[in-house]
Amino acid sequence: MKGVEELLARIESVRRELNEQALHDSLPSPAMLEKSRELDRLLNVYQAFKTGAQITQG
Repeated sequence: MKGVEELLARIESVRRELNEQALHDSLPSPAMLEKSRELDRLLNVYQAFKTGAQITQG
């Protein structure tokens, strides 16, 4: 399941990036908010994969 492994690696990468940004930005910056949204999207994709759900884009 190479796709899942790549997805999990990307999730971990974005999570690390977000944590690093949080250490440097005192308030939620636009870049932090965008990174957080990206992580949310990735986690939703992973959850949908695990449950067999369909993802709708909105």
